[in-house]
Amino acid sequence: MSRYVPDSLRLEVAQRANCRCEYCKIAEQFSFFSFHVEHH
Repeated sequence: MSRYVPDSLRLEVAQRANCRCEYCKIAEQFSFFSFHVEHH
């Protein structure tokens, strides 16, 4: 199975999560690292 995730899907997932981690609710802007698409 391919691990490639299209940019359009990454954007859709980030927007749905309001650019926050759906587990711990921290905003991506306050993280030291960019979130992986699976983190939203």
